[in-house]
Amino acid sequence: MPESHLLTAFRENERDHVQFLVQRLKSTFTAQDLIQDLYVRLRFADMTMVLSDGGLWASGPTQEVITAEMLERVYRVHARVEPCSRGIVHISVDGAA
Repeated sequence: MPESHLLTAFRENERDHVQFLVQRLKSTFTAQDLIQDLYVRLRFADMTMVLSDGGLWASGPTQEVITAEMLERVYRVHARVEPCSRGIVHISVDGAA
């Protein structure tokens, strides 16, 4: 089998595995888990990708991607993404959108 076919088969298998994991995670996460994960991502990740409705919704520098607008459109919550007095960015959820 040519190398390109092997690579394609690997990518398809990898994609299927990632989709399986995402589906499994979606069924086990709570809203608190989600916010905690986003908070950790804001603190430590340089880049972030947000998936929504089966596609890429946004990608780029984390503090440009995790915004109140993204939280409302993707996660359907009204929230604020603001730095505290020490400059650490926090997410405060005000309710369902």
